[in-house]
Amino acid sequence: MSRLRRGALGIERVRREPQHALRLSRGGFSLAEVLVAVSLLTTLALGAAQLFAMAARAVTRAQWETTSLALAVEKMEQLRSLTWRFDGEAGHVLSDFSSDLTRDPPAEGGAGLASSLRDTLWESTPGYVDYLDGAGRWLGTGLARPAETQYVRRWSVEPFAADSQHTLILHVAVTRLNDEIRRGGSPSRVPIGRVVMLSTLRTRQ
Repeated sequence: MSRLRRGALGIERVRREPQHALRLSRGGFSLAEVLVAVSLLTTLALGAAQLFAMAARAVTRAQWETTSLALAVEKMEQLRSLTWRFDGEAGHVLSDFSSDLTRDPPAEGGAGLASSLRDTLWESTPGYVDYLDGAGRWLGTGLARPAETQYVRRWSVEPFAADSQHTLILHVAVTRLNDEIRRGGSPSRVPIGRVVMLSTLRTRQ
């Protein structure tokens, strides 16, 4: 066979090989390859679902913590606004022991800054508790909680040991009602560890 013919056959073979490879690639995937692909996709989907669930829980937690903190700040500002000072002219001390902060707006006939019982932060006590709905709207007070209650807010007033006549320790605790139920706590109590709390000192000026 002449060199020219061998060259022509070589060109023909080169031209045919890509077509043969193309015919092989059109044969599809094997069952094993499909199963591997499905397994990978399933794993990725489950991982993504877990990430979405974690993100949703984080967002929900952040929302209730933000609302709880806002409600605690609101009550603390009410406590700090009550009269607790010296009368500059007469030298007498002035104290508010009558404002009722369990009402919205506050009214007369309450305890004001009078010292509270020891467990008012953890157990509903008349004069030191109120209830709010999911949007933070005030619903009522007392031992009987309204059906719409989502947040329980409690506070305490304690004399500071080093200066009991002129310095107070103020605490405000806020928790969600469904957290109490989920943890199996008494309906009148807040479970420790699932509560947003603020504390401060109040000194006569």
